[in-house]
Amino acid sequence: FSAFYASKDLDTLTKDHIKDYLFHLVQKNKISASSQNQAINAIKLYYEKVLKHSKFKFIIERPRKLKTLPKIISEFQVFNLLKHTYNLKHKSIIALLYSSGIRVSEVIALKKEHLNFVNHTILIKQAKGFKDRITVLATSTAKVLDAYLKSYTPKNYLFEGQNGGKYSARSINKFIQRNAKSAKIEQPISAHTLRHSFATHLLNNGTDIRLIKELLGHNSIKTTQIYTHVSDRDLRMIESPIDTIIRSQNSDKQQFNDDNLTLK
Repeated sequence: FSAFYASKDLDTLTKDHIKDYLFHLVQKNKISASSQNQAINAIKLYYEKVLKHSKFKFIIERPRKLKTLPKIISEFQVFNLLKHTYNLKHKSIIALLYSSGIRVSEVIALKKEHLNFVNHTILIKQAKGFKDRITVLATSTAKVLDAYLKSYTPKNYLFEGQNGGKYSARSINKFIQRNAKSAKIEQPISAHTLRHSFATHLLNNGTDIRLIKELLGHNSIKTTQIYTHVSDRDLRMIESPIDTIIRSQNSDKQQFNDDNLTLK
């Protein structure tokens, strides 16, 4: 904002100047709705708290954030992805992302002592919101991790780069996308797709949404409820009117045929 009006004193700018800047961000920089709101809030804070102007009351229509559904893949596609992941470290990471629903940032922060192979749990330390939580360690994933730990000898983090230290989240998304192509998964996927798929598949299988909230580490149940829009559990119970009509017609035809047989 300061660079945009480099030749002017920011203290002298009017509301129209601010609107022109925001319009520039939208038209030229094509920034997202959330970035637009962030810019508005930052400018308000600057004028009200730093320059000590009276409360900012100019009216500008704040953009609405687009409501998009989480991208998921099916259980069969998850199986194919694992099947076409031959590197043991990569397979362990993908298995963890899907079977535990943890974030990619949480995967790369894991240490060996965070895994409990007896109780089949994973301790997520200081995750989003600076909170610890416990999530599930699937039996099948535990077997893959056991094989991984016997083949690799990580010194600090569970998954480390070639030169030590945390594994790169960018590298994880790269090999997921590469292996997805080998598995004939046409839609673009990422580590977060596996987290979304974990939550949706749990919901489809009847897991209580409050438990899913705790496993994912959401602060609010409202965040978790977005998966109800992706889950097809309730859709499976709905019969489309066209199917009802066809079933009814087929039943009538069968009744007609049965009557003919009876008459004969």
